Amino acid sequence: MDADAFERQLYLCRREIEHRTKEIHGFYMPSFSNRLISYKALAMPAALRAFYLDFSDPDYEVASDSASLDHALELLILSDRSPEHAMCMLVPPAYRNDEDISDELRAF
Repeated sequence: MDADAFERQLYLCRREIEHRTKEIHGFYMPSFSNRLISYKALAMPAALRAFYLDFSDPDYEVASDSASLDHALELLILSDRSPEHAMCMLVPPAYRNDEDISDELRAF
């Protein structure tokens, strides 16, 4: 199994765990990845670097605290969309009053 297929299997496992534990109050699984560690905390960004020393390690990638957006982005990337394409799907441009945006971009 290649790395991308393994990552997709881990995603599906996480979704199954979330489904089976939805009745457990307070249970939350920020990620289940062989590439990324997600931290969940109520703290200011400056405090996180002091608390989680591995944030200073260049081998670690820092993720945001917006769990729903993170999960949606993860799903889109695992379905072979580029990060740029996935982000455009999740955060479309404000086009309502912009006459310079093409019809193609509006339809996207």
